[in-house]
Amino acid sequence: MKSVEFVRFIRCVVQEDVGLRKRAADEVTDWVSAYSEAEAVTLATLLSATAALETDVSALEAQLHAILELTSTGHVRVEHLGHLREIDRSTLPASLGEFVTDLLDEDAVPGVDLDSIEELCSVATPGPWFVRGLDDDHAMNLVAVSTVEGAGHGERWPGFDHKDLIAATLVQHPRYVDCVDGRWDENAAFIAMAREAVPSLVAEVKRLRRLLAAAESHH
Repeated sequence: MKSVEFVRFIRCVVQEDVGLRKRAADEVTDWVSAYSEAEAVTLATLLSATAALETDVSALEAQLHAILELTSTGHVRVEHLGHLREIDRSTLPASLGEFVTDLLDEDAVPGVDLDSIEELCSVATPGPWFVRGLDDDHAMNLVAVSTVEGAGHGERWPGFDHKDLIAATLVQHPRYVDCVDGRWDENAAFIAMAREAVPSLVAEVKRLRRLLAAAESHH
């Protein structure tokens, strides 16, 4: 975005006239795909501060909507919206109070670093991964995640190759790995599933963000 446009947004967002503030918030959403990371963070921080001081309900709604759109860039995190905590939600219509609460919820702000997650996936041992029901040398159950499928429960050491194992959720002799709730099989299944599911979910979120950005650019 050119400097002149960005500065114009900044000036309009803090205008004394409520109509201009509302219009500025609406216009912010029209340019979501054009913002750099620094611009998105600056606008979100400024809008959250403006929203904390806002006395007009319609303008506040427009400001909160603009902040939500800015979070879709992936650059804005909940710590950038701290000024929203100054808002007395008990004085707002229920829907706006919930809006503020949702924006301040870390799980509700799509500011997850997808590139970092994708990098972690790319350097991990390639999948697919499988749950293995094994036995140690004392014939005690050993639940593991492996790069190869097993022949079934009860494969006993040394009848399996330790180099195939990625992780273990139960090792009984010695009792190095255990969990208090006894969900060894469930935990192993989750780890094995995550090897394929996490990269797929990251790709899907990125795809949806591209679609959203394309839609905003033609709005």
